[in-house]
Amino acid sequence: MTATHHSDLLSQLNGLNEQQLRRLLVEHLTKQKLGLYWEANAIERDAALNANLVLPRLVPAHSLWPENQITCPNLIIEGDNFDALRLLNATHRGKIRVIYIDPPYNTGNKDWVYNDHYVGANDRWRHSQWLEFLYRRLTLARDLLTADGVILVSINDENRARLELLLDEVFPGRRVGSFVWKTRSGSNDQSGHRFSVDHEYVLVYANGNFKFSGEVKDFSQYKNPDGDPRGPWKTGDLSKSHTYLDRPNGYYPIQNPLTGVWYPCNPSRVWAFASENIVDDVEKLQAKTMEQYIREGKVIFPSQENERVEIWETKEALLNAIALSDVPVRPKNKTPLITPELPDIDFWIGKPVGFGRPWFKRHQIDLQSEVRPISSWIRGASEEDSLDEFIVGIVAQRSGTGEHSVNEILGFNAFPFPKPLSLIKGLLRQATQPGDIVLDFFAGSGTTGQAVLELNAEDDGQRRFILCSSSEATHKEPDKNLCRDVCAERIKRVMQGYGDKPGLGGGFAYLQLDLLEAADVGFEATADHAQQLLALREQQATVKPFVSTPLSGQTYAIGTTFPAGKEKPLLPQHSQGHKGEGWDEGIKTSHLLNSPHPHPNPGHPNGHKGEGINPAAPGQIAHEGATVAGAIRWIAGDNQLAVLLCSEVTPDTLAQLAAWPAERLAVYSPRPDSVRDYLLSLGRDINSYSLLDALLRGQTSWQGR
Repeated sequence: MTATHHSDLLSQLNGLNEQQLRRLLVEHLTKQKLGLYWEANAIERDAALNANLVLPRLVPAHSLWPENQITCPNLIIEGDNFDALRLLNATHRGKIRVIYIDPPYNTGNKDWVYNDHYVGANDRWRHSQWLEFLYRRLTLARDLLTADGVILVSINDENRARLELLLDEVFPGRRVGSFVWKTRSGSNDQSGHRFSVDHEYVLVYANGNFKFSGEVKDFSQYKNPDGDPRGPWKTGDLSKSHTYLDRPNGYYPIQNPLTGVWYPCNPSRVWAFASENIVDDVEKLQAKTMEQYIREGKVIFPSQENERVEIWETKEALLNAIALSDVPVRPKNKTPLITPELPDIDFWIGKPVGFGRPWFKRHQIDLQSEVRPISSWIRGASEEDSLDEFIVGIVAQRSGTGEHSVNEILGFNAFPFPKPLSLIKGLLRQATQPGDIVLDFFAGSGTTGQAVLELNAEDDGQRRFILCSSSEATHKEPDKNLCRDVCAERIKRVMQGYGDKPGLGGGFAYLQLDLLEAADVGFEATADHAQQLLALREQQATVKPFVSTPLSGQTYAIGTTFPAGKEKPLLPQHSQGHKGEGWDEGIKTSHLLNSPHPHPNPGHPNGHKGEGINPAAPGQIAHEGATVAGAIRWIAGDNQLAVLLCSEVTPDTLAQLAAWPAERLAVYSPRPDSVRDYLLSLGRDINSYSLLDALLRGQTSWQGR
């Protein structure tokens, strides 16, 4: 570290209080000494987490709201993903089950930005900056996962080791393994060493309760034609994929004890079990021997009636048969199983040799699991049959097909090197369940969102996605907006349809992020901010803002429904028939925490709850229309429990809360004591919360990280 760095560090330390200094000292003294190290500034890291608050702002013009829906769980968030993750920590902590990311690969090709500048190959601190860049985001993402959550991270061969050590530090003891994906079919000798790098990785880290879906085994092939008391069975391969040179103990002839017929071993696929005649100490074997399985009737020999059996009395006769390929052959390529080059050629002279093939009798009762596990090898379409019957594998197209998919949807070269849709669909098919939330905070062109939509269409699932992407605007391209024009536009077209492809349906809310100093929240945060933040926290979905209905000019909170015959009043009206004083037109954008003190004894003009209030129409749900003033906004709930935002506490808003058609209320307001006392005095079941505390919660305390 240079003298300048020392001076800067001392200046920062001088600005810390005793508690902050103690925490840094404890972290330094207890930090593990084995692992990955990089240039990082713990003070700067801490300051970045606590610098300001992140509030969501719904952008209706860029959103595609689901038809006839009040809420929208699918989110596309425009902004720095560090800020997006800070927001999600306040709203989705412990709620995300699957995270997939394809972060920048630190190639030196200026493919990512750190501290507002592109990082190139000649940057002295490139690797440290990349690690710190990811560390800050991964530590935030870690706390979003459910108890059975998983994170899947794509990475190239060059940076796999660094990233794996980083993930070990962020997710200690939670490494599951890695997938290997063959990215190309041709060669790629960029190093000049005649070494072609044709693969990438997907690293997998998960909490303890996570399991891949695997694939339920098909038991339809298990029959019991011979009345075996052990139950249904099917035939299986008696060999395994090793040559006789690799596994000499597995290369030997076997004999049917009932007929005396011998069967040669395939030199390219030796027997799966050792022989008592070859192994010195049978007791040390972990599995049974071939002879034990034969005695137990687990080896099925060919039927005598249909099998050809030959005896070669001399070596010359055997060699002549080999020359004519008139000996037992391998089942696929028909090459001889007995050749002069093999070590046991003389064994076959004078013995009855069967031309059939023995099989293993696999009983259903012996299966350790009813689900096939997933293979770590991600296969290409041409390799689809390369795995055995006991594991299931992901099949993905090669690199380059992702660009074609994006171009087909958007009609132009929108994004470089997107991952193939088949790859992400395969991963999510194995990692998700139908109701999961899937997060991608390096969303790029939005492939993860399309994968979620297609999986839902296939299994009628209700998976939800959160896609985070920046605009990637620069001084040269100030109007560039990757998130809006590529990611969101792609998802919109997939939902609505494009070309001759029908739409998959659904919708998404487009959010932008506003950063406010904590001290300024009460003056600059709007009711829109508060409504969306609270809705995300309460139900992990955005809600439509206040809208009006054409019914008698009355206004209603979004989501309020009244069954026929059970009409309940919603908004109080003055006896003169017009809205109460202070009920301003237009959504409030003034600050939230300067509401006037309520009247000491607020109430309705007629002196008791409910009178003078016009009921809503039976079955009426507010729909999209002209926005109106909404001091009270619906956040979540139903007629049993309603969660509400009251941005101004006035006699009118208190009266509206008192008349709200729900058995219980949870109200966020700038004056929680006044709201609670008034509603309790009327016998309402009420939980009252501070709106300011609700806005600050989850974003202002990062101790212990």
